[in-house]
Amino acid sequence: MTRIRRVPALPTGLVAGLVAFALGAGSASADAPRLGQSRTPVGNTGPASAEEVPAQLAGIGIEDRRGVSLPLELPLRDQEGRAVRLGDYFDGTRPVLLVMAYYRCPMLCTLVLNAVGAGLKALAWNPGERFRVVTVSIDPRDDAKAARDKRANHLKELGKPVAARGWDFLIADEASVRKLTDTIGFRYRWDEKAHQYAHAAGLFVVTPEGKLSRTMTGVEFPERTLRLALVEAAGGKIGDAVDQIQLLC
Repeated sequence: MTRIRRVPALPTGLVAGLVAFALGAGSASADAPRLGQSRTPVGNTGPASAEEVPAQLAGIGIEDRRGVSLPLELPLRDQEGRAVRLGDYFDGTRPVLLVMAYYRCPMLCTLVLNAVGAGLKALAWNPGERFRVVTVSIDPRDDAKAARDKRANHLKELGKPVAARGWDFLIADEASVRKLTDTIGFRYRWDEKAHQYAHAAGLFVVTPEGKLSRTMTGVEFPERTLRLALVEAAGGKIGDAVDQIQLLC
């Protein structure tokens, strides 16, 4: 396993994400050959003692909680300031890619969102057609303008048509965010010294009914991995015959 040297100058959130990636349960691409394989959840320290956990990783990580039902009644606001529920993005037909981030994040969130965008750019399907993407800010200070600006930047970089509610950037109060993150196993904390959130890097794939299908960790989400994860989450109802065969490999 590649070791990461201690780099004190790096933001805490980035250190956490990179360490999570190295321990990762690796990159999302490692899931591609056999999507059904279970993986060690990031943040699961097993028998290791608390003293062995680096200070910058304390209280953060991503746990594998596949099968849990998301709180679809959760109140949120979209990038236009409109009141929505999380359940508004689940129609029983299209799976959803869920990204937890915050819009003032100095580095790691942008890396994750760029990686998601790169995977989506290579995907033959456009957001809002056979699937949806939802980004939710973990920072209750983020407002609709911050969400709108962040969305505009990433949709411009994506360079593909995005249907209504195809990729929305949402905001919420702290209680609502905590309810969602506690459900999906995304653990984060505010770092007072760094004045930013410490968090890991990952992507959550959710069924059209709102159940967590797959948790991906790291900062790479290749097209093939995204496509097969979406097919898997949709119960094989999207994709083609080749995708079905690949799921069985």
